[in-house]
Amino acid sequence: MSNQDTSVENGSAARGTGSFGARVRTVSVLLVASFLVGAVLTLAGISPIELWEGLARGVYELAERFLDTGWSTVRTALLYIAVGAIIVVPVWAVVKLFSLRK
Repeated sequence: MSNQDTSVENGSAARGTGSFGARVRTVSVLLVASFLVGAVLTLAGISPIELWEGLARGVYELAERFLDTGWSTVRTALLYIAVGAIIVVPVWAVVKLFSLRK
């Protein structure tokens, strides 16, 4: 059986994953979405730095209020996780978007 036959059986040929055209389409969709979101945020007067700072501050304050029971070690660990997730989750999502499905 050839590689093409195997990819058809797995369904990857139907989805077009791994092909140059699929990558170009994904990049095009991301560029258009980024442009639209950027335009809306700019018209609303929100800068990306303000957005991330506000999100980080909100997560921090929520975690601080939730864990304000004296569990300093647990509180510190969860705050580290929450603040780290602000960076890790979007990066993971971008990597996941560009990864090839097998």
